Amino acid sequence: MMACGAEVPDEPGNVGGALGNAGGSRALTTAPTVTLLSPRDGERMATTNVTFQCSAESSEGLQQITLWYGTPSVQSRVFREDAKSGVVVDDTTLVAKSAKRNFGGETSVSVDGNPVKHALIRFSGLFGSGVDQLPPGTRIDEARVVVRCVDAGDTMVAYRLLEDWTEGQTTWLERKAGVPWSNPGANGAASRDTTGIVWSCPAAGERAFDATSFVRAWADGAPNHGIVVIPTGGDLTRWNSNEHTTTSSRPRLEVSWVELGDFSPRQSVAVSGSSATVSFSAALSWNTRYLWSCEATDATGARSRAPTSFELTVEQTPSALRSVATAPDLKVAFIGDQGLGPNAVAVLQLIRGEGADAVLHQGDFEYEDNPAAWEEQINSVLGPDFPYFVSIGNHDEGQWTEYQRRALERAIRVGATCEGDYGVMSACHYQGLYFVLVGPDIMGSGHDLYIRDRLTADASLWSVCSWHKLMRLMQVEGKNNETGWGVYEECRRGGAIVATAHAHSYSRTHLMGDFDTQTVVSTATTLTIDRGRTIAFVSGLGGRSIRAQRLDGHWWASIYTATQGATYGALFCTFNVAGHPERAACYFKDIRNRVIDQFGLEATPERAVNLLPVASAGADVTQTDVHGDGAETITLDGRASVDPDGTIVSYSWREGLTVLGTSATLTRAFPVGRHTVTLLVVDDDGATASDTVVVTVNAGSGGSSSASGLITISPSSGATTTSSSAAATSSTTSTNASGTTSTSSSGGVLQGL
Repeated sequence: MMACGAEVPDEPGNVGGALGNAGGSRALTTAPTVTLLSPRDGERMATTNVTFQCSAESSEGLQQITLWYGTPSVQSRVFREDAKSGVVVDDTTLVAKSAKRNFGGETSVSVDGNPVKHALIRFSGLFGSGVDQLPPGTRIDEARVVVRCVDAGDTMVAYRLLEDWTEGQTTWLERKAGVPWSNPGANGAASRDTTGIVWSCPAAGERAFDATSFVRAWADGAPNHGIVVIPTGGDLTRWNSNEHTTTSSRPRLEVSWVELGDFSPRQSVAVSGSSATVSFSAALSWNTRYLWSCEATDATGARSRAPTSFELTVEQTPSALRSVATAPDLKVAFIGDQGLGPNAVAVLQLIRGEGADAVLHQGDFEYEDNPAAWEEQINSVLGPDFPYFVSIGNHDEGQWTEYQRRALERAIRVGATCEGDYGVMSACHYQGLYFVLVGPDIMGSGHDLYIRDRLTADASLWSVCSWHKLMRLMQVEGKNNETGWGVYEECRRGGAIVATAHAHSYSRTHLMGDFDTQTVVSTATTLTIDRGRTIAFVSGLGGRSIRAQRLDGHWWASIYTATQGATYGALFCTFNVAGHPERAACYFKDIRNRVIDQFGLEATPERAVNLLPVASAGADVTQTDVHGDGAETITLDGRASVDPDGTIVSYSWREGLTVLGTSATLTRAFPVGRHTVTLLVVDDDGATASDTVVVTVNAGSGGSSSASGLITISPSSGATTTSSSAAATSSTTSTNASGTTSTSSSGGVLQGL
């Protein structure tokens, strides 16, 4: 590593790539190659004293490396269909029951699970050399598809399309006249990308959907075939199409992008040899966004910069200076390779008996492609509202759409906030714990980059990477190299615990400084997790089978297989132990109540710790429909919710996927039946908490009554009061294995709600 150099004069240039030499005689392919090392792309730093590091290589020999940076400006534009811009908007609905019919001329598009309907939308002509077009390669900051919802329904998942289509010809079966979709309804890996974004119309009116990753891909050269939107449930969602008679109600695309501003060379250092790594120190400004890159010059004068510049934000704000803690004594169970039957049930009973607050399941559910049976097995032991989060396993692919739908609905129901293609390329916050759920070597690609980006952007004190498959040296059975080292290394660099399964055994590493080379940095019983140092474990004794040990290595801290007489069990980790947010206590316990492994973890806060808010939805309420009209009006009160180190800034009440209200109190006529209502609150640092209240309305005998039937839940005492003559009772509902009702999570409001 070399010290920083002297200032160099400003010089125009592009953002990245080969620049050639003065004479222009050298082929671009022989120009130096440049790699940006740190800060990582998208990193947010709470210091103005920044060290930049990059490396370069050249077969001709290196002469100089130069640091470039600047403060970009963000521009924005709205794209609608009009003759001047050249943008064309196409949209339509694909209907499974009318598989040969085209709906391109309808004034609305629909997404529904029963009957099945998918929506297509495309904004063509965004990129080019025209006056109102964006140049190819533009660095997209944000993009949103804005529509006018006319029917609110279940959440949906939007995917980037991989096949072209014609609005006036496409059907469920064909994308153009006589040309079939590779997957009917454009729903499959050959027709669409595997990474999706959750969209939702929670109410009628204008709604903006995130489309940033789609537009970024098109800007980087991916063909723009538009977007397909598929349902997650059976409730219809509908919005106005581009054929609607009211122009302002038609879909539009809002795009913001980054322009270079004062991006220019800042420092330069002389180097020699065929390769070099250098670092530069720079004093930057608070609350400023930067783009940076390095440029290398070889001995012949050929120059080039890194293919893409990196983004850095220097911020002095509460969110930049605070790490989000988990809920106190949050206990999480880790399992995989479950199956159906008594062994799997015994493990679930162990989880319940240990008082776990949540499960992270690292794939392979029940091996029989029976999502309903799998969910029923979980519900029979833990209940339908127990927090249970999953990553895809190789035995889950056949019915993954249904597994995913059920798991995502549960995640939303219990108050988790998730983004991405759930269980495949996704990330969630729950009670302050951040976990990335991915499927390397099973579904999708680029999981390592996704992990890097998510961990870089997140401020949680505790993070977990969860997936199913393995590398050969990261298990003790006979598995081969499958995932690649990239996912392991990005989790290590991001300071996240690596949770896996696939091997039907239990094993845990010491604290690792490099997974690829199996470098151990500590064998202590209490291990310090930090960016660059973490552990990995396999917890695959969920109930399916138990296998023998075949491999060993100095990096293993604990091994439990058929060779050691293993039986089924789970790994438990409790975070934020005894009032210490930075501490965790973990142990593996089997169904014979034997503790096989026990260790402690300590996180290294990069910032002051933000304590989670506490949501309070009030006590459960039971009331009778005194008027016999099929409903009873009840007021729920969330004003007892508090933030111990700040303020509550937003409230959201919902039943299932439906948002009921966004105020501290909710007054609503609840139909006869049982209703589980979740209150989600957000504090001034972006951390969230949720609490659940059960409202039961019993059928009445009808007739007149002088009672108003209004129920109020008192925020101070939790008591239930009523002006009705019917008696009201209150009880505490259980949403986890230990009977705790309040749940918390960090991050923003659930994407799509």
